[in-house]
Amino acid sequence: MDVREALDQISEIHHHLSKSEVFRGYKPAMLLVIGCLAIGFGLVQYFFLQPFIEEALPIPWLFFAVGIIVLESVNILRHYLSHPGSSQQRLTLRILVQFIPALAAGLCITLVFLLRLGDFAAYLPGIWMLFFGVGVFSMLPYLPSAIYLVGIFYFAIGGLSLSVLPNDLELFPLLMGGAFGFGHILSALVLSRSLKGGGHG
Repeated sequence: MDVREALDQISEIHHHLSKSEVFRGYKPAMLLVIGCLAIGFGLVQYFFLQPFIEEALPIPWLFFAVGIIVLESVNILRHYLSHPGSSQQRLTLRILVQFIPALAAGLCITLVFLLRLGDFAAYLPGIWMLFFGVGVFSMLPYLPSAIYLVGIFYFAIGGLSLSVLPNDLELFPLLMGGAFGFGHILSALVLSRSLKGGGHG
């Protein structure tokens, strides 16, 4: 066995080990809190705010999303900085590279739709959920295998939103709160089970 062949084998072993390791930067407790906040925010908007923002229902959710993104980004950054030189740092970068394209695509479509908010507001939740589902599936190699259930959930609720909201826009807050609330809670349960089991299962 020559040096090049040995290096190739070492590289392949390292690749398989990194693919089998679970990213631990997402904290189940934080995901659970975010899920509860999303459900509460949806209920507040539906019962108290909807009459005042009937023509701009997505706007509060954009601010809510920005707050959640900042919160999760700070958490992931702390995870990255607390594992210098480790495989968790490499996984953090991979997770970001995997998920950011779906997030960026959703942002681009949102900006376009906001220019014609009255015509397309009903379609935004379903589109957001579908892109979020794509993002979840893109991270599947680095998260517990059961996380695919979360991706399926977002695809299913996204399709439901696209079929229901154009006919009944009043359900916008409930679908948004329910989708992202229960989606985050489901994610928390999957990750919590994985941490207890110590693996991909």
